[in-house]
Amino acid sequence: DDNALSSFKKDIVGLIFQDHYLFRGFSAYENLQLASLISQKPIDDNLLTKLNIKHILGQNIGDLSGGQQQRLSIARVLTKRPQLIFADEPTGNLDKATGLEVMQLLLDYVQANQAVLFLVTHDLELAKLCQVHKQLVNGKLVDF
Repeated sequence: DDNALSSFKKDIVGLIFQDHYLFRGFSAYENLQLASLISQKPIDDNLLTKLNIKHILGQNIGDLSGGQQQRLSIARVLTKRPQLIFADEPTGNLDKATGLEVMQLLLDYVQANQAVLFLVTHDLELAKLCQVHKQLVNGKLVDF
């Protein structure tokens, strides 16, 4: 029913979009706080440190770089502690080194929380870090 579906989306699923969908007019902290209020789970200070975003929490979204917005959107998703994460190019706005760090953070989260990550990326190096690898070729998923 609708209530069960809403609960499933709120409590189980996390979506990391290529476009961040952060709330403009809100500060970085207010974006995180909203996720915390909805999920009724506290903001993880350690996560903010790992994503190197503690220093931007007081800034408005429009003042952040694309990479800062990306890391903030990942923090917002992980704040709700999802069991199923769909990530569309989660490192697309990050430099290579930071992208690998963020990818490792996602993989560590998945392992520590027995969660599942569905990653969509053009970066084969990142894709190879996952346990199962599929590639879309001529409209069909194939192993690579």
